[in-house]
Amino acid sequence: MIDVVIKRGFQVFATILLACIVTGLNVQDVSAQAAGLTDKTAKVMVLVRNEQGAPVPDLTADDFIVTEHGARDPISSVESLFRVAPIDHEQPARSALNEKETNAPPAATHVLLIITPMSAVGRSDALRAAIRFLSRPEAESWQIALLDGSGSYVSFGRNAQQLREILQKPAAHVSAPQYIGSSWLSRSNRAIQELGILPGRRAIVVVSDYESNMFIDSALQARAALYTVQSSGPVTAVPFGSAAGEQFAGSGVEAGPEMARELREETVRLGNLRSDFLCAADATGGMPARDLKDAFDQIAADAAGSYLVSFQAHPNEADGAWHPVSIRVRTPHLRVRGPGFYEAPVAMGTTQLPDGMKRELQLGDHSLDLMVAAHAWLFPNSRSGVHTGVFAAELEWSDKDRAPAIGSRLQIFAELVNETTNSAAGSWYEERDWPAEGGKPSAIHWQKEAPIYPDSYALKVIAMDAASGKMGATTFAFMAHPLDGQALRFSGVVLADGCVPAQEQAANRQNLLDPLLWKGCELNASPTARFKSSQNLTVFVRLYPPDERFSKIITKQWKAYALVDSAAGQAKTWPLQIASAEVRGLVTLGEVSLSELHLKPGPHQLTVVFEVPTDNWGKHRIPLNGEFSIEP
Repeated sequence: MIDVVIKRGFQVFATILLACIVTGLNVQDVSAQAAGLTDKTAKVMVLVRNEQGAPVPDLTADDFIVTEHGARDPISSVESLFRVAPIDHEQPARSALNEKETNAPPAATHVLLIITPMSAVGRSDALRAAIRFLSRPEAESWQIALLDGSGSYVSFGRNAQQLREILQKPAAHVSAPQYIGSSWLSRSNRAIQELGILPGRRAIVVVSDYESNMFIDSALQARAALYTVQSSGPVTAVPFGSAAGEQFAGSGVEAGPEMARELREETVRLGNLRSDFLCAADATGGMPARDLKDAFDQIAADAAGSYLVSFQAHPNEADGAWHPVSIRVRTPHLRVRGPGFYEAPVAMGTTQLPDGMKRELQLGDHSLDLMVAAHAWLFPNSRSGVHTGVFAAELEWSDKDRAPAIGSRLQIFAELVNETTNSAAGSWYEERDWPAEGGKPSAIHWQKEAPIYPDSYALKVIAMDAASGKMGATTFAFMAHPLDGQALRFSGVVLADGCVPAQEQAANRQNLLDPLLWKGCELNASPTARFKSSQNLTVFVRLYPPDERFSKIITKQWKAYALVDSAAGQAKTWPLQIASAEVRGLVTLGEVSLSELHLKPGPHQLTVVFEVPTDNWGKHRIPLNGEFSIEP
């Protein structure tokens, strides 16, 4: 009986396990756009071309017209994203729009290649065409993910050679016609959602012999342009010579009229299909393409001559929904290409950056005045499709020769910015007294939480000492992945050095679903992950199983432990507890005594390992990586 439970438990684990961990880029960028300066206007990216198809530079807000329902919207700003193809200084300059030349991709462009279910002939042609394109030298310079007609998904990170090897196996044999069903559509939507959280430009190349209109909504939500390629499929015979006569010989039907009818019907079908491809590309700001090379050349060329148009949507439409919009230019003979819809900003009561901080920030570089570190952790809620984000910052006085003035307060402003729309998803402002230890100012810990929808974000934190005007700023970028489907999910690894002080907890509204709340203690998550060798380090991870049955399997059969410096070959192991959380999911928790590990000052690796029993009494290990440092 025990053996059956172990086998069935691992089968469930193997089929639905999906580790969803926050991806932190940890960008320390005080020279970037300051927090509190993002706007709440609607934004649409468009391309402008002249009659020869060349990009048009130097356009301003006065050149554009934005209309909704026949009425004009005020334009706030127009940002030129004009780029040209990279220049090899050892070779003569090349035009980005010259079809005879190879276009290199612009920086940070992610392309999702979708080969839809289709007829056997269309599928075979699509696979061969993809293999040919991936064999070209320029394919190696692109960031490409792949979804094929069987529903197999290959995420970003594979090179062109690996993608080519993956496609060669299905291309080696003929299959029956494939049909688009609900399971394949859900996988395609999932793949487009994953594309939609990536920073930079996004594009979708759809190869199909059926249609591509089904991707318009998801492509708009991902802010990705569709580039459509029509694969070959069933074709009609051309009524030339004896070929038509032999086809209908003995049928009792005159070949000429029958072939004319078939040719007409096929022409109408192909015309409708081309219309579908044109419609999908036009609605999202993309283009129909002759083949895959043409599609990727167009994506590269479209990096030149782009403009981000920001405009004030009607107040009644500040609802976060999608609305139709028309953008054109006043100059005759210029073509504008872009999506026909925009996502309206949500009317939210975000806190504004105080004028005093804004003035000081704009006066000069204050990057070394105060030490500021920030971090974010995500706790997925698969029931609602929304993450709970925990945000923390550590702020320190850096002037060792002079302490803050008596009575001076530290002003803290933090803003969560959606990097896709460059809009504020939330902001906070508060003032704190400088604490002191032994007459010297110590660090101030700031911590908040908020719901996070799947997308790319940046947590921007700035701080200013009110008396001296000393400032510091930092940015931490991260991605929140989509939460569709039943899966076991993990939070990020949280390293803490105790609990948030009771007076600070009392100042904030209590949240019984706070992911860092454990037995009355709200963990003091450390954004710097910097500790003294004498401290006890709390390691904390939350697990979210898809159902109660899986939760029982984990609590009864899984083990967890922390490994310190496993890459060095002399790993130190510390056991962790797996227990049911008070409200939702499971908790993995443990306290590591750093004094017992005898670690040297400097950085160290910490890995939380979940050990899962498998068939034949084996063990499968799931590692979640983190790091910390020991102060000298």
